[in-house]
Amino acid sequence: MISKYFSAGNTINGFVNYFNDAIDISSAKQILYIKGGSGVGKSTLIRRALNKGTSIGYDAVEIHCSSDANSLDGIVFDSAKIALFDATMPHISDPMYPRINGKIVDLGIFLDEDKLKQHKNEIISSVMEKKSHYAKMYALLATLKDVNKTAMSLLDIDKKSLVKIRDNILSEMNVESIPNRNGFLTAIDDSGIIDYTEHIKGDKICYQVVSSIDDVNVMLVDMVSQRLDSDIINHQKYYSLTKSNTVETLALKHGILTSSSHIKGDIIYNIDNIVSIKNTRAYDVLTNYTKDIIKLSSEEIKEAKKAHSNIEYYYRNAMDFDSLEKYTSQLLEELFN
Repeated sequence: MISKYFSAGNTINGFVNYFNDAIDISSAKQILYIKGGSGVGKSTLIRRALNKGTSIGYDAVEIHCSSDANSLDGIVFDSAKIALFDATMPHISDPMYPRINGKIVDLGIFLDEDKLKQHKNEIISSVMEKKSHYAKMYALLATLKDVNKTAMSLLDIDKKSLVKIRDNILSEMNVESIPNRNGFLTAIDDSGIIDYTEHIKGDKICYQVVSSIDDVNVMLVDMVSQRLDSDIINHQKYYSLTKSNTVETLALKHGILTSSSHIKGDIIYNIDNIVSIKNTRAYDVLTNYTKDIIKLSSEEIKEAKKAHSNIEYYYRNAMDFDSLEKYTSQLLEELFN
């Protein structure tokens, strides 16, 4: 079985990274931290590891890039206690236990530096352009902090009923714990919002909170997560991109609870009757503003990816892929033997 999620996210708080939660580092057998520039084959190596591990029969957790869902930032084989991570910007990481179970894999050793230096100015220009688009995106997303506060002030919520529904959910769910994992199930891509909620469901029961007001749906899921924390019940937390530090989906061993509308729930909690909008016109304006900000952010990512493609072009043309192929084949044989 393969599940998917994002270990990092482009959020209203900037770039948020939960890569260290992807695997229990202290008990891992082997973690590869892959280094090298854009276009050197990091995602390809991770995908080859995915194919090899699943062909052996291991379940896998795919970690996708928060700016390009088609690209892999990592792969985890929980049962084998093996993981591979793209350890370059913006999620730079290094082994916690070097040479014990953590190994740096530098694909940059197969780069021809002379070829790269011939295009130094073009590469630097593309890197700066890429950074500029990301900076604009984070500035746009940051404006949603005040929007969220204002939107919540426009809602009239029956909080006592909300607490009762929270307790009802907890009584109906099997709250058997699961190893902690933090991350995101949504990402802003150049095509808009990508949602991977269905990819963590598997054979779990899906408990879904629905109403016409997304803010309250997310609030309820986060309330359940906080209660699980207070009861010291480990669970996976998947956060909202547009609401600060708020859990929008959680997973336990036998079920998930989500506010996502991109999945069909097995058990549905409709909470429309406990919330109303004090000023519908103002709330609609804020909702449309949020949609516009996500659209503009998506456009900035699209432009950033163009700059990224330029960088990849120069690095790819400077790579010795024949030597990389031999190295990769040997590396994977050692990893899975």
